[in-house]
Amino acid sequence: MTTAVVPTPAGNLLSSSEEQFFNLFLSAAAAVHRRVSTDLVHDHSITLSDYRALRNLDVATDRRMRLQALADASFLSRSRISRMVRTFERRGFVQRERAEDDGRGWYVRLTPAGQSWLTYFEHSYAQSVRRHALSALDPAAVRAVTAAAQLLA
Repeated sequence: MTTAVVPTPAGNLLSSSEEQFFNLFLSAAAAVHRRVSTDLVHDHSITLSDYRALRNLDVATDRRMRLQALADASFLSRSRISRMVRTFERRGFVQRERAEDDGRGWYVRLTPAGQSWLTYFEHSYAQSVRRHALSALDPAAVRAVTAAAQLLA
């Protein structure tokens, strides 16, 4: 697959429309993230980052991932995911397992209690995403934004 090269203005600076796009893109993503996270904290005392980490485990093979892979998939630092996993362990949502092939590495596995809790608040998550993002766009716009996001990912 080839990617089209878009010419840039003189001096390789962003044009005003490019700058506007990028600023609005970042602002929209941050605003939706903040609003959905606020809803989840209010309803379930869990952040969107917490939800995404548990959801990543839920869809992983055997509901388990290497700690670093979980951090990467959740867009979090290694230290942040480590703190999050400790909290999840105390709540019984995950368990850590030593990596068989690497004595220094760890896997994180979603427990049945973690699965149950994730299922419990998936409806709140879906409602929040619809309220703060999807309701502002018609189905054609959702398809267009999805296609654009896939190109950027």
